[in-house]
Order: sequence, then structure tokens, then C-alpha cells
Amino acid sequence: MNPKQRIDIAQILNEQRFSGFLIGVIVFSMILMFLDGYDTQVIAFAAPRIAQAWHIPQSSFGTVFAMGPVGMLIGGIGFGFLADIKGRKPIIILSTLCFGLPIMAAPFCTTISQLVIMRLISGFGVGGLFSLAIVFALEFAPRRYRSTMVVIANVGYSTGISFGGVLAATVRHPLLDWYRKVCDFQHSQQKSAIDGLYHSEMTGAVKAYLGLAYDLYLCAHNAELPELLLKRLRNAQMFEGALYEAYVIGVLARAGFRIELEDESDSTRSHCELTATHQDTGRKFSVEVKAISSASSRAGATSAPPRIRGKLHEALCKQADHERVVFIELNRAELDMTGDIPAWVQQVDADLARAEQDLTVEGQPAPPAYVFVTNRGFMHALDRERWTEIGVSCSFKIDDLPSRPRNLQRWLRRSRSRPWSLSRRASPRHSARPPKLTLSKLQHSTRSPGCPPGFLRKAER
Repeated sequence: MNPKQRIDIAQILNEQRFSGFLIGVIVFSMILMFLDGYDTQVIAFAAPRIAQAWHIPQSSFGTVFAMGPVGMLIGGIGFGFLADIKGRKPIIILSTLCFGLPIMAAPFCTTISQLVIMRLISGFGVGGLFSLAIVFALEFAPRRYRSTMVVIANVGYSTGISFGGVLAATVRHPLLDWYRKVCDFQHSQQKSAIDGLYHSEMTGAVKAYLGLAYDLYLCAHNAELPELLLKRLRNAQMFEGALYEAYVIGVLARAGFRIELEDESDSTRSHCELTATHQDTGRKFSVEVKAISSASSRAGATSAPPRIRGKLHEALCKQADHERVVFIELNRAELDMTGDIPAWVQQVDADLARAEQDLTVEGQPAPPAYVFVTNRGFMHALDRERWTEIGVSCSFKIDDLPSRPRNLQRWLRRSRSRPWSLSRRASPRHSARPPKLTLSKLQHSTRSPGCPPGFLRKAER
């Protein structure tokens, strides 16, 4: 090659074909623009929750919102200037670090001032990436493809902005949805007072929201309100399991049991969630709580038969110091509200009967346990006034509990309970100690006439 021969880089780039290299450039630019768009908008969705967690007004986030655009302005100019001197690639890497590190540190901020600093620094990186991503795509693109590549790169920015909203809607905590529905319920159901009494039909959301509040009160009153349970309740992904655990604690407290929560920090052995001691008899039980996830194909509005064998096996694998009690939530929407007995009752009965014959734990026959299977249908009827809450008490290799109900339709007559309602009256402050209700009284008060032992239908709405 002639050392004096001139090479026209622009001509080579313009004459190149659309290749895998150009596709890589487009994808790389889109990713950078996606990160820019996501970071620009996500703080708007996170601010309300941060304000609630920090107990500060949302107006305090005005400076936080302003620091992002300020940082983008400075970063776009500064990193663009450095890129002309040092080259595109090293400055793109530097911009990415300047953007990524503050974003990873932001969840550990505890004050508005710290969050302002993190948003300003991340704004520097976002501004640099925004300008350099477009320049990077233009410099490698043939002239006939430049407009197309710029448009495609900007699609990444728009997608990043939208993704923040989609993600926020996806991970929205169920309790926030309940609260919104309860507020709407209050506004829509307000009526004129008659002798200081307000009355309206209770929806599933009201039942769920107030039920959790009362369960937490009973938990704090009878034992303690463990920080781990509160942490799980705050986590949207762990909420379902923690919610049912709080529900079981409330049920046991109302039935006259004293609750002792196990030490969750003890990793030397497996153990049940809690120990329940009856205040009259002193009898102790090791209690394990399991709930079928709403993501399961056998949860929600489904005709698939329930399968509790797996949950029962998980519960029985835990080490227990006392007699075992296992609570299992089916998490099903009641499809047939006309019959007295849901079809799943007989299916659960059959599943338990098979488990009694062949279920093993570490190669040995599974230990005996009292099993309570519940289905809180109101969890799937948040906007409706008709819902069910059903419990079935079962004996798993235990003789002193009445045998599992069979042919219940022959025994159970229709329960024509009055509709559940929500009443509020201006009244003197109630006693600090909640009423104690023994398990036998609870069973007697909720059993329909003619209902055999073992089947409890709390309410049909």
C-alpha cells in the first residue's frame, strides 16, 4: 500500500452494508437511551412511596425532581466536550458509571439531601449518555441509514419512560389498592345518620383492609408485632404469605391462645412459625402457616381441583416441639355461590386421605397434625358485596378430632345468614383487652344448623 494513499473513512462508512455490526450499534444505543428514559421518569413513581416511608410531605421532592434536569444539562455539555478530546468509548463508560453508581446507592439514602445529591450525580451521567448515544449511532451509520438509526435509538428513550409506569403499576402494593377501594367505598356509601349509626354493605376490600388491621392489633396485644412480619407485609412479593400468617395469629388469639413467635434468626434448625398455648388448658401447639400463591394455576377463579399435599409436606418437614397444627389457605375465588358446600371440600378431603396413606418426611411416615384448610373468598371479591369465607377442620392421623366430613350435602342445610355489614357508631372508648373466644365457642357460633363437626362456614355474602 502506498504510504501516501489517503483513506476516506466517511466513504467507507457510507458504502458499508447493513450488517450485524450496525445492528449491534443500534441495540447498544437503544439500551443507553432506555436507561436514560427510565431514570428520568422513575423518580416520579417512587416519590409517593418514599414520602410515605420517610413521613414527609411529597412537596419536599421538588428539589429532587429539579436536580435531574440540571444534572442532565451539565453532563450533556461536559461529557460531550470530554468525548471530543478523549474519545467516545471511554467517556460513554464513564457516563455509565456516573449514572449507575448513584442509582444503586439511592435506595440506601435516608434523607432528602442525600437523595438530591444522588439525583444530581446520576443526572450528569444521564445527560452524557443521552447525547453520546445519538452521536455514537450517527458516527457508525451510513448516510442512508442515519435517520432510521436515530429514530430507533430514540424509541429506546420512549420505552424507558413508559417502562417506569408499567413497572410501578405491576409492583403496586396490594394494600394500597385496598386503601383506595376503601376510600372510594367511604365516599360512595355515606348516608345520613340515624341515631348516630351509619350502615352500609361491606365489600371484600373493606373486609380485607379492616381484617388485617384487627389481626395486627391482636398480634401486638397477645404477643408482639415482629419486625420481620412487618417487613414481609411491606414487601409486595411476600405480602400474601405474611397476610395469612397475621390472619392465623388473629384467629388463634380470638380463640383464647397465647402466641409465642419463634426466633427467625435461629438458622441452626428448622421450626414452625409460632407456638400457641391455650390460656385455659395450657395445651401447646406448634403452628405452621402455608398459603397457595395467587399466581398458582389452582388459585383464583379456577375449576382445577386444589392440591394441598405439597403445602402439607412443607409444613410437616419443619421441626416441632409440640403437637402440630397446620393452616393452609387455598386462595380460590368461589365460582358457585348457590350451593351449600364448595366442590373443593370433597377434593381436599380426598387429597388428605391419600396423604395419610403414603406421605413421608425424610423417608419416614409423616407425623400427625391438626389441619385447618381455609378459603377467604373475599380476597377475590374486592369490589363485590357477595363473598364467602370458609374453613374446614381436618384430622391428619389424629383420632380425637372429628373425622373429615363426608357427604356433607346430606348433613348441611342452607345457611341463610344475614348479609355482612359495616356499622359505625359514636361510642365510648372500648376496653384495651379484646374479648377472648375459645375455639369451642368459635365453632359453635359459626356452625350452621345440621352442619357436621369439622366444617365451618363463617359467612356467605
